[in-house]
Amino acid sequence: MDNETSVLRKVNRDALLGRATSLANGSECHFVGDPIRRVDLAILKIYFPGQGTTWAARIPYEQDWPFYEVSVRPLEFLACHHPTILAPRVHGYVDVGAGENPVGVAYILMDWVDGNHMQPWSLSEPPLPTRHRVLDQIADIMLEMLSKNAVNGDITVYGVPDGTPENMPVSTSVWLTESINRPLRRHLRQNKTSMVVANLIQRSMVPSYVVPEHNTSHWAVLHPDLHSANLIVDKDWNITGLIDWDLMSAQPLQKWATFPKLIEHLPGAAPPDVPAQLSYLDFAQDKAYLVQILTEKQKKRSDTVDIAKLVETSTERAFFEMSHNAPTVHQEFAERNCRPTRANLEAARSELVRFLADNPSIHRDDAGVKDVEKRLDELLANVDKD
Repeated sequence: MDNETSVLRKVNRDALLGRATSLANGSECHFVGDPIRRVDLAILKIYFPGQGTTWAARIPYEQDWPFYEVSVRPLEFLACHHPTILAPRVHGYVDVGAGENPVGVAYILMDWVDGNHMQPWSLSEPPLPTRHRVLDQIADIMLEMLSKNAVNGDITVYGVPDGTPENMPVSTSVWLTESINRPLRRHLRQNKTSMVVANLIQRSMVPSYVVPEHNTSHWAVLHPDLHSANLIVDKDWNITGLIDWDLMSAQPLQKWATFPKLIEHLPGAAPPDVPAQLSYLDFAQDKAYLVQILTEKQKKRSDTVDIAKLVETSTERAFFEMSHNAPTVHQEFAERNCRPTRANLEAARSELVRFLADNPSIHRDDAGVKDVEKRLDELLANVDKD
């Protein structure tokens, strides 16, 4: 990845202003202040004095990143299918490898969201009336987005097994199994035998983490990181915008019908804006209020799916699903749920057979598979000794 200084040095600022003026029907504009530097991107603030409006030019440091799929497509989807959601609107962009590009780098020109990042959420701050105000607004966002089928060709359908027809969702159980298969295949290649055993035990648990009546429910979308760093609010705690929709994709309803990360600190997965000493807080009262307000709002809508009930029972499912790919969460989950008991090890052995049947490119005589079988035999022998 290019460093931020080298990327910003490549920006032809006059060409960028010219492009913004062209997209704004000839309205002149100028930059405001210095670039805002984030971990993975820079933002240049552009002001149109004749219109009194402000745009943001978003410049990624990773110039080889598939910019359209990651950042632009989710925002275009929202503008088309969820226009009431307060997400920035895209005015123009140039993706990596787009050919002639006078600006010199990939970029997005999008709305500037007025307001401030919401302060980190704790047990005491913000005060109760403000908490309820924010959660009320989040409930509206969740119901608007989760009630609609998102599989329409306009957004990425994520997590289906290879060979699945394009824009074709699968059952939640198939999706969860594939969610485990991805790290399992990777850990086999890397000879991480202990992690493979844990993954196999997780595969055996899939039926326990599927809500039966929603195994074939519609696939939906939602903001993938709904925490305070991505919530922009005004002085009265009205949400004026949601930022950073990168990697939003269509996934099973039960994946998205969960408590927002603002009030759900799963073991090993606290939001990035939360101090370490607050990472394991349990926001039980906030969760109860969100379920209550979701239930009340649902009664006024014509939705047929009980989103509130799914959210209310989501914590353990979210912990399981996140443990597949987040190393710190995987460690926490494995320590609690994947201990080498006889039942778990026998289940892992059975899942290895099923996994090999589902993945013909991986053979039983592969060195990594043999190592796993040997390790399972050793663990089972130790269980018998105890």
